[in-house]
Amino acid sequence: MSFKKEYYLDNASTTSIHPEILKTYVYLLEKYYANNSAIHRLGREVNDLHEKARHEILKLLQLKHSKLIFTAGASEANNMAIKAVAMANADRGKHLITTNIEHPSVHNSFRTLEENMGFTVTYLDVESDGTLDLNKLKQALRPDTVLVSIMNVNNEVGTIIPTAEWTRIVKENSRAFTHSDMVQALGTIPLDMNNVDIASFSAHKINGVKGSGFMVIREHIKMKNIIDGGDQEYGLRPGTENAPANIVLAKTVRLALENQKEKAKKLSDLSSYFYSLLADESEILFNSTQTHSVPGIVNFSIIGVNSEIILNAMGAKGIYVSAGSTCQSDIHMHSRVLASMKKSIAVQKSRVRLSLNTQLEKSDIDVIVSIIKEIKENYAL
Repeated sequence: MSFKKEYYLDNASTTSIHPEILKTYVYLLEKYYANNSAIHRLGREVNDLHEKARHEILKLLQLKHSKLIFTAGASEANNMAIKAVAMANADRGKHLITTNIEHPSVHNSFRTLEENMGFTVTYLDVESDGTLDLNKLKQALRPDTVLVSIMNVNNEVGTIIPTAEWTRIVKENSRAFTHSDMVQALGTIPLDMNNVDIASFSAHKINGVKGSGFMVIREHIKMKNIIDGGDQEYGLRPGTENAPANIVLAKTVRLALENQKEKAKKLSDLSSYFYSLLADESEILFNSTQTHSVPGIVNFSIIGVNSEIILNAMGAKGIYVSAGSTCQSDIHMHSRVLASMKKSIAVQKSRVRLSLNTQLEKSDIDVIVSIIKEIKENYAL
């Protein structure tokens, strides 16, 4: 009996849990189940591990004078970072800046502040390669700008927007705080957080536990709690903390950072090979770039073939991919990210995102590319 090999190429959406993380997580669930807010011995034991994990992550990220708030993932962290900071510091100004390529949790948080809370938001478009024109950012800054939020790595096309460059512009030309969604950057590229005031992260994008994440924020920045309750997580995220997930998150971050260089080299080799095999296909257009995107994310369009058709055809062959952010069911809709990059409607409606993993080999890329070419031949108009 033969079994068809399957290829999971949706790692920008979520990753498989690392065996060591799973083993540790199960152990924590079984042994350290007490509420870490309790004052009895079992509660104190859990709390000691919980706070040790909090400080260990800050140490791994080389952050001083910052506090870490555990969350249920990056979407919550982004909501908290943007809304809680903007609302608490509205006396400094009510102008905000972000880009049109942000994750829905960032984009929609700004929409909420704009539509319901009296803030003014400037949404910056990016260039055709997904990069940010720093002059446009500088021109958008105003005396009343209170927060600028720009992601480090885009989740659809993988474009890197270096934090060192844009945060320097903000700090030199305004009093605004800086926030970066660094979900796709952690464990993928070196992090530069020197001028980043607030950052958001997720565990399940780095082979960790789902429903787990955190944000870091400089100690001096005011935040308004957006959930009422007890005093957990500095009073900003009340409710019983998910101690086992939070504790194992320190190990998750450590493993991601330890494996970063090896992972980057492997993914760079694989993506370069992938690009080379499709370079001469006139009906296949790349939306990601080899020069500005992380190697793990490759976004392309097969002109004339709808995204849904491509996804279903690839799925039938055991290749599992996405059209873009899986936080919104938009494969029948246009892409806000590609629209900001000035891509045509035809390109947007035929987009596919592959996010690679280190278990792949070049022989696997050969198989995947042959199936993509087959789909192009069978379905392209």
